[in-house]
Amino acid sequence: MEILLIATYVAICMAVFKIFKIPVNQWSLSTAALIGIIGIFLLILAMAYNHPFTGNARIYYAVTPIFPTVKGRVIEAPVEANTPLKEEDVLFRFDPKPYQYVVDEKKAALTEAEQKVNQLKEALNKASADVERVNAQVQLAQDNYDRQDYLFQRNAAPKAALDTATRNLDVSKQSLAAAKAEEESARTAYASNVDGVNTLVARARAELADAEFDLDQTTVRAAGPGFVTQLSLRPGMYVLPTPFRPAMMFVYRSKTVPIRCAVLIGIFGISIGPNPSQAPRNRLKVRAKLSRPIGEPCRRNQGPYGMPEPHRRISHS
Repeated sequence: MEILLIATYVAICMAVFKIFKIPVNQWSLSTAALIGIIGIFLLILAMAYNHPFTGNARIYYAVTPIFPTVKGRVIEAPVEANTPLKEEDVLFRFDPKPYQYVVDEKKAALTEAEQKVNQLKEALNKASADVERVNAQVQLAQDNYDRQDYLFQRNAAPKAALDTATRNLDVSKQSLAAAKAEEESARTAYASNVDGVNTLVARARAELADAEFDLDQTTVRAAGPGFVTQLSLRPGMYVLPTPFRPAMMFVYRSKTVPIRCAVLIGIFGISIGPNPSQAPRNRLKVRAKLSRPIGEPCRRNQGPYGMPEPHRRISHS
């Protein structure tokens, strides 16, 4: 395009020199060249200054989709879009009643497990007492057998009495073996521990902790400072913990997350104007790629965290 402009200007100069019969010398040529350079420069500057523009600015952030850990019906969503938030601020809440019921059920199960441990201890004590009782019976049957055998060897007792003593001794030994097996079973059930805690109690405590965690997750809080964008969550909506549809988008205010500003503006800066008619007709196209902390304004007089305020136009300062 510059060559075409130069060629056009040269043709105009030749026509002017011939029509007005201007003498060709170093002064006339220098003047024509200087006028041409200044004219082409002003023309190019005017074309650049009148380049098409837009009154909208776009700022790109690294956003974090918010997915709830549990499912439920939303009863409260106190946040507003593009409003600064602090860490632990509430984003939204689910109805906690179903999860509170589960917590109450697990607490009852934990109490039952603790009582069952006491029952296992009593069962072990009873089994140990049975072993001692049957052991005494075995000793008595052994003494009776020894006495009947002594008398039978001296023909002082009949064979039937010896057989009865033998049968009673065998039955007593079998009863002792059964009592010892029951004692071992009761001891195993009572001594089944994890870090010094009975397995029944440990399982009940773990289930209660899981239920309490789910109950705590019914309140979703901000993990750090930032703001919420693309907010469409409303009370009454049912939200599922699926990776396909986040509940909302959260932008962290971090010093390490880069952003990119793509703005079509003039070269003199911008400001917020309530009336679109305040915007000038001419702008230069400027495309900036920045890396600065989130929360720092990309241009002067912008909204929080560099976001333009809603329903405003960007106008020349």
